[in-house]
Amino acid sequence: MRKFRSPKAGKERRPGRKSKHLIRNIVLTVFGLLFVGVGVIFFVAYSNIKGAIDSNTFVSTNIKKERNVDSVLSKGKPVSILLMGTDTGELGRNWVGRTDSMILVIINPKTKKTLLMSIPRDSMVSIPGYEYTFPQKINAAYEYPANGKGHPETSIKTVEKWLNVPIDFYGIVNMEALEQIVNKAGGVSVKSPLTFTFSEDTAHDYGNNLYTFTKGSTKYKYYKNGSTLTKTSNIMNG
Repeated sequence: MRKFRSPKAGKERRPGRKSKHLIRNIVLTVFGLLFVGVGVIFFVAYSNIKGAIDSNTFVSTNIKKERNVDSVLSKGKPVSILLMGTDTGELGRNWVGRTDSMILVIINPKTKKTLLMSIPRDSMVSIPGYEYTFPQKINAAYEYPANGKGHPETSIKTVEKWLNVPIDFYGIVNMEALEQIVNKAGGVSVKSPLTFTFSEDTAHDYGNNLYTFTKGSTKYKYYKNGSTLTKTSNIMNG
């Protein structure tokens, strides 16, 4: 006599199969949430940094370039960028300032290499249009306007004449802008290469608002009024 099974009975499940599926679903859910969370964090950071940069960040120098940059790019030839940083915008510095940081960047598309040359700020030069002031330090060129307008133009012309290198593009940032970008990004972690103490008021190892750094560590200590330990952190703000 044959034994028939009910069609609703279905196949029997192996022991533990349901729990395995549950664990798998939980793991996938967790990974999904982590992925979304990381994406949101990066999006917020990108939005904050982008928000610190508006349409006013581009300012044309209105000077005639030494060569046709479009032609240079289309032929895959090296292009040059002059990066400059001024000491203005913070600590009460509201004057024009000087480009204490100057870096010449050469990008070679064919070799896929980039050369960065730091220009010493005290290099002795003759500033085009202001030769009667010779000798001058190269960082001072930024203080002299070109054709009554702007200041990057004079620095660009000075570097071009001094190094005999055409400058295709330039970028400049001051201390205030740097502070804003760092704050928008939520601060940065810095591993100190030296052990030292620094006061933002005196620029020495004494005075109020002291910061103490330790070589090889990302943590720093902040002392208010020079003696009271206020906080220990590894994130520096602007």
